[in-house]
Amino acid sequence: MSELSQYAGFIYYKHKKNDYAVAHTHGYYELVLYCGGGGETTIGGETFQYKENTIALIEPGVRHDDFAFAEMEVYCLGFLHADNEFSNTVFPLDIKQPLHKDIIARMLALKTMTYDKEVSDPSELDAEANFIVLCLLRLFKKKTENNDEYRKKIADYLKSYLKKNYMYKINFDILSEQVGYSLNRMRVIFKEATGQSAYQYLSGYRLAKAKALLSETDMKIKYIAERCGFKNMRRFINFFTEKMTICPSRYRKMTTVQQENNIANFEKKR
Repeated sequence: MSELSQYAGFIYYKHKKNDYAVAHTHGYYELVLYCGGGGETTIGGETFQYKENTIALIEPGVRHDDFAFAEMEVYCLGFLHADNEFSNTVFPLDIKQPLHKDIIARMLALKTMTYDKEVSDPSELDAEANFIVLCLLRLFKKKTENNDEYRKKIADYLKSYLKKNYMYKINFDILSEQVGYSLNRMRVIFKEATGQSAYQYLSGYRLAKAKALLSETDMKIKYIAERCGFKNMRRFINFFTEKMTICPSRYRKMTTVQQENNIANFEKKR
């Protein structure tokens, strides 16, 4: 790491609902702090959604824009840093964590220094910028070291969520918001961890549940369809037939016969 980073500028503004900052680039790193409301930013072609107390870090020369879902305050710090230690990211801060709290406090302090009072010594701005950069290095070094583990936790959470809610209609857009990633990024993380898409995983789990209900219960097929997340019985029958090559009723009869044969064979061996 270079010994010092250099302050390149600071901008503060208030977003109104539906305000849009057109795509642009900078010749320096930009750290953006969003306070209040929420919105969506596209950085280098990848879209992220953010809420209150979220930071975005953008590399030099990378196109990015911003769309506000609600009113908010936006704090933007530009800084120069010689070493390539940062990458584009969006990260929610927790004010209960000291490191996160320090970043927020220093960004607010920079707003006071640049807008509310005149700073006669530029080194004061450099000092504030350097402190924030040091916080970022600590924050993202820790995150990078645990990157594989973190992605695995995200995938495990998604699998658990799908298993618990397989009987309902799954809104993957809302689910991606809950884990803090864009829908496309969430899909990539899940597939890298499991070898299949989230939809394929959900379909496989619904199929397994349907097979169990058909073979182990007397529940009517229309109720099994509802239990497995299908409001329309015809769609369920088509889904099951496509996956198993036989319809649900024939599968039930087949498994019933197999169970009866297994019981008979077991009785003969006794």
